[in-house]
Amino acid sequence: MFLVAYALKQHYSAASAEELEWMLGPTSTLSGLLLGQEFEFRAGQGYLSRELSLMISPACAGINFMLVAFVALALGHGRRFNGGVARLGWVALALVVAYAAALAVNAVRIGLSAEVARPLAFRLGTSFDEVHRAVGMACCLAALMALHFGAEASFRRLGGHLARGPAPRPWLPLAAYAGVMLLVPLLRGAASDEAFARHALMLGCGLACCCLLLFARRCRTWNDGRHEFGTSQHSPQHFR
Repeated sequence: MFLVAYALKQHYSAASAEELEWMLGPTSTLSGLLLGQEFEFRAGQGYLSRELSLMISPACAGINFMLVAFVALALGHGRRFNGGVARLGWVALALVVAYAAALAVNAVRIGLSAEVARPLAFRLGTSFDEVHRAVGMACCLAALMALHFGAEASFRRLGGHLARGPAPRPWLPLAAYAGVMLLVPLLRGAASDEAFARHALMLGCGLACCCLLLFARRCRTWNDGRHEFGTSQHSPQHFR
């Protein structure tokens, strides 16, 4: 799993628009359908919409989200399966799901940026890039949480027929996202970059909001009547 993630990251770090056609092409098609516009390929740059003055470049390929989704799914749910063959099958399926999710999330992110980012940036008195980054971050975090709980719901419906084992913690996708988007750039020397500092602050706020929502959801579950009060699930140890 980690070898696949590392290979994708290395490929993406130096890939041209032509080499990322497998990601940029479908993304431009989906974005065009959402926006009702056509994107044309420009060699060495990406896909351009003249009407929107919008370029889908390698930086917008969505590879980082794909990596995070793949790691979160493969690592979080892989231990549900017994046997190497079953786990390899799940890793392969997780890669396919992460790819499809990345295309969908990227298209939605681009569509929202095209429709919302410019007028919102004007109203807030900030730059388009800042709003574009915030919209993208919100889409990615929301999609990661949806993937996690969607996979969990699917496994519950299986009823243990195909997979058993402990459910992953909901913070795992957030940790994977923080690792790819914060830790990796820091290890590559981005600490001195002012733009990265703004990015880290924005991401930290987004992660904090997600953690608060997860905590609120957990507190609601403790008190929604689905468990018996006085059981070990409501003992002091459960709240540590």
